[in-house]
Amino acid sequence: MIAFHNLKHAEFREQATLVILKTLAHLPETQRNIFVWNHYRGCSVNQITERLDWKSSEIDAMLF
Repeated sequence: MIAFHNLKHAEFREQATLVILKTLAHLPETQRNIFVWNHYRGCSVNQITERLDWKSSEIDAMLF
């Protein structure tokens, strides 16, 4: 029973990852980078603002 549950979990993660990647592909490059830096690389808004030389309010508006 545990192996079946783990299989379903792995399948769900794979499907969710594909949906996220497809969605990200439709975003403008900068917005896509901000999302990836924040959600996958763990960069804070402050780190992203320094990298892009933007205001934190501009970054906050792009994060969803």
